[in-house]
Amino acid sequence: MNNTILLLQRSESKDTRTYETFDSPEKALEEIILMFKARLMALCPTTPHIKYSIEDLNRYIDKHQECRMLVLDSKSNSYMARDAQWIKASIKKVAEKVG
Repeated sequence: MNNTILLLQRSESKDTRTYETFDSPEKALEEIILMFKARLMALCPTTPHIKYSIEDLNRYIDKHQECRMLVLDSKSNSYMARDAQWIKASIKKVAEKVG
């Protein structure tokens, strides 16, 4: 069951708005990390092992015009909005697992 919606807007242009659904907030956070890694690989295609810090990942999140999640609260059966600050606070644990 998809209970998390990731909302991204890459620039000021409304044409860059996207959304994707996930089974959990953790899966959505993993996707942000994978997008960040793909961006790094595109910028440095000849570098075999790219290292980054949580601060680099946070800057990537901040570069988006919007980066938010809607997370289903099963008790109230409604979506709770999570902003970029919540995402940055939550992503560190997931980044340590993903590597």
